[in-house]
Amino acid sequence: MKFISYNEVVKNSNNKEYIVDFREEIVKDCMENGVNRTAKFYRMSRNTVKRWRGRYLAKGRAGLYDKSKKPHNSPKKLSNEIISKIKELANSKNKRKCQIKSTKIYRSLNLEDSISYVTCNKYVKEAIGKKKKRKDSKTNGGDISWKKDLKPFERVQVDVKYLTDIDSLKPYFKEKNLAKYEFTFRDIATGFAFVSYAYEKSVTNSKIFFEKVVHKFFKSIPSIKLKEINIQTDNGSENTNRKRHGAYVGVMKKSIVTEFIEENYREHKTIIPGHCTAQSDVESFHNVIERECLGWDDIIDNDSLLFYTNKFLKEFNNKKRWKCNYTPIEKLEEYFGNKIEIPEAIILD
Repeated sequence: MKFISYNEVVKNSNNKEYIVDFREEIVKDCMENGVNRTAKFYRMSRNTVKRWRGRYLAKGRAGLYDKSKKPHNSPKKLSNEIISKIKELANSKNKRKCQIKSTKIYRSLNLEDSISYVTCNKYVKEAIGKKKKRKDSKTNGGDISWKKDLKPFERVQVDVKYLTDIDSLKPYFKEKNLAKYEFTFRDIATGFAFVSYAYEKSVTNSKIFFEKVVHKFFKSIPSIKLKEINIQTDNGSENTNRKRHGAYVGVMKKSIVTEFIEENYREHKTIIPGHCTAQSDVESFHNVIERECLGWDDIIDNDSLLFYTNKFLKEFNNKKRWKCNYTPIEKLEEYFGNKIEIPEAIILD
């Protein structure tokens, strides 16, 4: 039987009873083996385990059902009388073709002590039939069907993750001189990924990562064609020499990273500044490695950081991707006809 994590069950199952059964299993496991071991096994946070254990102890199985998000009472709910007054005044002004201003209605009805201006404005708009303006949604990056046609390593993404954002690691940056930044490589076509760590986020360390880790890995595959590889990064100072004055304007001399990439590969692609989904593949990997590796209490120094990271990378690259019948390693070995070795995480000097 294939193991299913707690998050996979909650996101993909519409059967409430099945979810409750799964939560009951988690609670019983917690009572027998403790919070930490249960959270690790089911790949969930310890707070979530504690929450379901507390609800189960208080109300039994009934406490494991999702609670309605609707409030039990609304003490600040407007009376129908006030709503009617707002709408009547707005309608009367609308019929007389007067300029309707919610601020005037708000003040003329002396609503300052009763409701907010925003609430008054909402009912004014309802009365005169004004439609709500749609908020400009962030771009989703457009059509991504092109990703399906990519060959392995035709386009890879490289990005830097801040370990300083992870609460469990914060005590060890000064105490144990723990590395603060993760340099991450991920292939878009297969999902294959590997990382290394550094004390500084700099163009020098980025160059070392490309030279000692990325390039060394590509050279280990005899049948690969380096000039068919596009490497994509953001516009950060660790990758480019772009000059910023409120927005990215003008390009200075090429950075040592760009020079290295252009010398050995097809192209150094940089994303549009502020494009929120352009690096989605490598960013999603950052979420996974934090949730399943870096966010745990096992990491206390650089030795344990490298040990658990290498263990995670081996599991990640040999695990079938979501909705795919292959693992990243299987896909690469089938395509290149060579055995693929995952580069071990190192501390960049």
